[in-house]
Amino acid sequence: MNFFLKMLDYVYINRPVLFFPGWVTMLAGYYTATGESISGFPIPWELEPVFWDETVFLALVMLGAAMGGCFIFNQLKDVDTDRKNNKLFLIGQGYVPVTHAYLEGILLTIVSLLLALNFGLTLFFTIVVFILLTGYLYNFQPFSFKSFPIRGLISNASMGWLVFFVGWLLIAPANTDMFWHSLPFLFYNGALCLLTTIPDVLGDKESGKITFPVRYGLKAALLKTVILGALALAMSIMLSNGFLFLVLLIAMPMFIWAYIKQTTAAAVIALKMGIFFLSLGICVKFPPFFCMILGTYWITRFYYKQRFGFDYPNFKGQ
Repeated sequence: MNFFLKMLDYVYINRPVLFFPGWVTMLAGYYTATGESISGFPIPWELEPVFWDETVFLALVMLGAAMGGCFIFNQLKDVDTDRKNNKLFLIGQGYVPVTHAYLEGILLTIVSLLLALNFGLTLFFTIVVFILLTGYLYNFQPFSFKSFPIRGLISNASMGWLVFFVGWLLIAPANTDMFWHSLPFLFYNGALCLLTTIPDVLGDKESGKITFPVRYGLKAALLKTVILGALALAMSIMLSNGFLFLVLLIAMPMFIWAYIKQTTAAAVIALKMGIFFLSLGICVKFPPFFCMILGTYWITRFYYKQRFGFDYPNFKGQ
């Protein structure tokens, strides 16, 4: 058991639970490019589900490797703040040596770039930009975008934007349609990314990391979340994206509720439910994805319970 948990340490420094928001956005890009999501409301029995597709599977692996490598680099630069926020301490508390983490991050980045070559130069360039932004510019000096309120928010939202492009480019060319139809997802992703910064305010303050809620406060951050969500909803109506409209129709009350409550717990619940609703909607088009979510959820709960005695992941406000 100890050996098995030790091997899982090297899996979970990639933060695999956080792959799903990225994967969901990529699949949303794919789904939007098919035109099905912009021709009315997504009625399950009228959709042509993707049960197994080699292109989609390879793209999921490619994006997972890119995100995993970038998440490791993020943790390597966030050891102090993560320790103060009592999270992601696998590197900080020595479960995985720093040298091993760097090596794994580099290998995953190389794997993602090699796989991206299979999808053409446009998609390859998109992955290169994603890695540069997420892995380097976001984390390392002299840029360190994550340490600034506006740059951090824009770069976080842009990460999801690039992932949407990856999904679109799997089956359609880069054009003005790709840009316009990505905008509601850009706004929605921005709202979710803003919510992720709220639970870390205390640790970020102590370490000198000036995120949006640290600079402008909880109320301003939650108001910005509602505004970004409203923009995403308006754009989904303008672009006739029935899929995203339905997701936002359910998610927006959670954002508004968080703003009314003005608590970190409410913000965390709004974040989790916002990701959950989007993921659930994508599973209608990609049924196997539901099995991936369910399997990862239970394996992750087993790992954190056995390894650290944590109840994670969960739908609580913590």
